[in-house]
Amino acid sequence: MSSVPCSRASTFISADSSELSNLRIRPSLKPTVQLERIVASIQDLVDPEDLGHLQHFKSPRWNRLTPYEVNISPLPKEEAAQTPNSVLHTSTDEFTIYTDASSMPRENSTGVGVGLLVLNYDRGTPRVVYKSMTNLRDSQLVYNGELERTTQAVEYASKVAKPGQSYYIYSDNQPGQTCQIRAIQAAELAKNRGASISINWVPGHTGVYGNELADSLAKQATTLAPNTDETSFAVLGCKAKEVTTVKDPTALWN
Repeated sequence: MSSVPCSRASTFISADSSELSNLRIRPSLKPTVQLERIVASIQDLVDPEDLGHLQHFKSPRWNRLTPYEVNISPLPKEEAAQTPNSVLHTSTDEFTIYTDASSMPRENSTGVGVGLLVLNYDRGTPRVVYKSMTNLRDSQLVYNGELERTTQAVEYASKVAKPGQSYYIYSDNQPGQTCQIRAIQAAELAKNRGASISINWVPGHTGVYGNELADSLAKQATTLAPNTDETSFAVLGCKAKEVTTVKDPTALWN
């Protein structure tokens, strides 16, 4: 086996070292992926500590049943609006909850407002059992408020539920009636206490007594001091889209 002369070996080593140095100073050939471009675009838009927190895999995939009913009437809006006013839950252990969210473009508005109203019809006329107003500040979309309001209603029921009680939650936003982690956990708690919960669609702005009061609470809540410091990912997405549209409409999505 022939040996390589020392001088030639040194040349090879020098060449290899030089090549390694060149590789280190060369720009990376790896193309940036879409997610990296999106992350870079939002660095100056929001403090990461203010973003809402995601809880991945909080609910097991195999648990597909929700501990509450969801009812959406197939009737036209005008006909469906007659049901809440005509079919009253008049038992002492039956509670009707109306929720609403509002975003008002006014100078004194501080953010998305959420209104919650709990009624009992055991005396024939509506009696206000509980009401609340929450402000989600201006870093939330009204759609976040739609989800928040239903969740708050379920959480209220979970805190006061007693055996044999039933809670009928009415919301005039159909897309907001989806499974949410907080709502599911709260409904499980109410169920364990022997109560039942149902979430029902009610047509908005059709003269339904409880829904109109909830809407009024939500509008008032838009002027309150915010109850949260979180920025929703939906708002962040809108801000990022505005920035990239001004700079380069294709910067993030190509």
